[in-house]
Amino acid sequence: MHIPTESLLTLLALVGLFLLGWANATPLFEQLSNSRLAYLTLLALVLLVLWSALRGKRSRIAGLARAWWPVVGVLLVYESLKHMHANRITEWLGILPKDGLMLWLDERLFFGKALPLWLEPLGTPWFSQVMWLFYVWVYYLGPVVLLGWAYFVLEDEDLFRTLRRALVACLLGGYVLYLLVPVAGPLFLIGDRFSRPILTQPALRTLVFSDLRFNWDCFPSLHTALVWLLPVVAWRKLPRLGRIAAVVGASGVTLATVVLRFHYGVDLIAGLLWTGLVWAAVRKLPAAFWTPEIPLPALPLAALRSLRARLGILALLFVTTGCAGLLAEQAFEKLLGTLLGASTPAAAVVLAVYFLGLTTGAACGGRLLRASGNPLRLYAYLEGASPCGPWSCTWASPSSPRYSRPCCAWARAISGCSSCCAWWWRWSGSCPPPS
Repeated sequence: MHIPTESLLTLLALVGLFLLGWANATPLFEQLSNSRLAYLTLLALVLLVLWSALRGKRSRIAGLARAWWPVVGVLLVYESLKHMHANRITEWLGILPKDGLMLWLDERLFFGKALPLWLEPLGTPWFSQVMWLFYVWVYYLGPVVLLGWAYFVLEDEDLFRTLRRALVACLLGGYVLYLLVPVAGPLFLIGDRFSRPILTQPALRTLVFSDLRFNWDCFPSLHTALVWLLPVVAWRKLPRLGRIAAVVGASGVTLATVVLRFHYGVDLIAGLLWTGLVWAAVRKLPAAFWTPEIPLPALPLAALRSLRARLGILALLFVTTGCAGLLAEQAFEKLLGTLLGASTPAAAVVLAVYFLGLTTGAACGGRLLRASGNPLRLYAYLEGASPCGPWSCTWASPSSPRYSRPCCAWARAISGCSSCCAWWWRWSGSCPPPS
């Protein structure tokens, strides 16, 4: 079985940020409406799907989720750098901000003054609005449009995979460099040297500085790297008008990064160098690197399909019983809150008991599985016992609050259905032989 490397890297990045957020006691993601990059990408995908359906290209919709999830995932990784407080990784490594170094390099490369200071006369109101258009909309929607053109219009799987690899490699590698070379940008170091303010709308200022931006995201300039990388990768198949639009868009975005004072000149140079490095990696690395093969046992096709179906049922059972556990946890917390008179100690007790259960299961689960003749049979027994907790919740306290009784009812229903599925699976002969 072949799994694309970009999918694995995106998944590892999301899991790593989840673990970081768990260690920092922060939520995994904010609401989707606040994850503006993913939101805009999904919105653009919906429009592309509708266009494809109207044009009769329904075959492209079948594998849409599998093909596009790394694109959405890598954007969620960037937004999670802020949500998960990834700057603590930089602090743990003992790396100090490098804005002073970037300013020193800019002054040496651009004749004694940082590049944004040289371009300050361009910051007129009308030109600033044009630059905001390039910086926000062209940069964020341009790659999605290019990928959608390859996927929906050309239906070129090879080109789409190559663009997706370049996108994921460029962004994930850039995120790592953000953590290793923390740079906040000229606005935070030499903002007092500018005599002319950059005018923008309050909503746009909130979007760029609060909703989206990770505080050390300047070196290298991924605005510069990405808008040049993807057109270069697809250059041979771009039509003449597409090439002109790509060059104009990339030039506008690159200029906007310094006119709007987000980047030093050296950030742009690093972004162009990063473009060349990623482009060389996408072209030169062998195909086996981008699609590593995961060995599977040599089984007939029918057996592989049966195994896939059984694993899907097992995954569904895990999800449903997890939902039942969360519902029961909330119900127990509400009931215990009425007993203790406050929600804080109730939550502490319930979480302590749950973590005790997880610890006990981790300590004893391996021994029980090795001792049992069939692990699935043991799982079926545990599923059979799972409705007892939610059932006892309302039986023990008939006068429970109105908001906890529906939780218990849903938990009993879900765990009961999961139990029945597990027992049917066990006794219908569809379980694998004992190991």
